Amino acid sequence: MRMKKFFIVGIILCLLLSLSSCGSSSKFVGNWVCAEEHPGYPAQIIIKADGTGSFEGFPCSWTENDGKLIFNVGNAFIGTWKYDYKFSGSKLYLDDYSYTKK
Repeated sequence: MRMKKFFIVGIILCLLLSLSSCGSSSKFVGNWVCAEEHPGYPAQIIIKADGTGSFEGFPCSWTENDGKLIFNVGNAFIGTWKYDYKFSGSKLYLDDYSYTKK
């Protein structure tokens, strides 16, 4: 009986943990395009749910932490780019520059 309770509690904890992460990154997922060019900001970002994507055509990984979108860009263009972000309607803002999902 005691083992069954531990098993049930374990399953409930696993479900709660998996549900708490659902949807957290989905708002970022997509092909984001900035209408204007700005130095130090990508014209296009592709963000995938698995934490990978494309930053100006270069493969990258991305995370969100403490109100910042962080892109680790590899291959020929190596660097880490951090931007404050916010959503307003259907637009994603990196600092003050707006991106539209295509």
